Amino acid sequence: MTSMVSSPHRWRRYPSYKPSGVEWLGEVPEGWDVQRMKNLCEIISGQSPNEETYNSDEDGAILVNGPAEYSENDFGLTRQLKWTTDPKKWAPQSVLLFCLRGSTTGRLNITHTKLSIGRGVAALVAKDDQHFLNYLMVAMRDFVLGSANGSTFPSVTSENLGLYPICHPSIPEQTAIATFLDRETARIDALIAKKERQIELLQEKRATLISHAVTKGLDPNSSYKSSGLEWIEHIPKYWQKIKLSHITTEIGDGLHGTPDYVDESPYHFINGNNLSNGSIKITESARCVNADEFQKYIIKLDDSTLLMSINGTIGSVAYYQGELIILGKSAAYINCGKLISRKYLFYLFQSTQLLNYFMSHATGTTILNLSLETIRNLQVTLPPLKEQQEIVSFLDNESSQINVIIKKIQESIDKLLEYRSVLISAAVTGKIDVRQEAKA
Repeated sequence: MTSMVSSPHRWRRYPSYKPSGVEWLGEVPEGWDVQRMKNLCEIISGQSPNEETYNSDEDGAILVNGPAEYSENDFGLTRQLKWTTDPKKWAPQSVLLFCLRGSTTGRLNITHTKLSIGRGVAALVAKDDQHFLNYLMVAMRDFVLGSANGSTFPSVTSENLGLYPICHPSIPEQTAIATFLDRETARIDALIAKKERQIELLQEKRATLISHAVTKGLDPNSSYKSSGLEWIEHIPKYWQKIKLSHITTEIGDGLHGTPDYVDESPYHFINGNNLSNGSIKITESARCVNADEFQKYIIKLDDSTLLMSINGTIGSVAYYQGELIILGKSAAYINCGKLISRKYLFYLFQSTQLLNYFMSHATGTTILNLSLETIRNLQVTLPPLKEQQEIVSFLDNESSQINVIIKKIQESIDKLLEYRSVLISAAVTGKIDVRQEAKA
């Protein structure tokens, strides 16, 4: 851990403690009491307006209508939200929004303006220090999730939220704790931002290496010719340009519909959002089908198959490696022929030039779509097969080295995030005494 951030163990403790009687709080400092949340903050339950009151301009009020509108971060609304001309419930500016249901139950945001709140959201307005309450709710997220009703669709009612036990230091202590956490989390966040920038630079370096190798080759002394292609200006003189459909055995997409799902099975239904960094990601949210549905919709995929996302997120690619899957319509499959290496095509599709080409030919405004016809008619640059293999070997090696560095930086970020969480929890529950630190 960097010298700018110290372990919570370095901070002093309160002189004496007492049992709180609440498992998630443990012992609390003498002088603190435990209260129900409804005694310490006003809980405003959301109520959605009628659909006909929604509009697309900014003449009405922003409507926050549920868990889908929450970011992965603790605070900060990120998605473009609906507007309504008939708000039913208001959340004041600078208070806490709490997600009541779904996979994002317990997630938080700060209101930066007066908002209309719909079902699935509650606003928490502190009677004491709002800033302290914000941090306290971050600390009790695991408790909230553990007490939520439902497994596949967890939820918390506003009534139950009001009954949650929370610790209650004096208002001056609340302010001191919030001030301390503002300073310390800002330091942590600054370190995380620097490390995230390092990752971005490494990813940019990798993208540059890939783009150069698959468009210019590895020989710095190569001479070039005009490609005559829309997406690339010059290519090595001896490289071919050829329509992708002429060097592949099949290009298609998945099921344009919904299969019958089952709770558990070895067979998964995947879409373009399951394709990432060369792999098919079977996440917890991936749906399963039974053996009959699998046989009904199975597509012939093999070790020549490259998968690509063509709806929503455009251009994410993955190797098919024998997974028991059926494809949805947002995942295209490309079965490579003998003239093109699947691994070379994998890197070619990651080149900046081709990604820009795909984006320029995608249709749709809110959700982008890349047609199979565009992919089939794509003119690709094709070095000899032996040179394709050399390019792949070079990029595999360079990417591997960069990925090792990125992994180490990401592990450092994860440790900082863990420390941030531990520090917040320790401060708001009184495990450390930061009253003097807040004055420093």
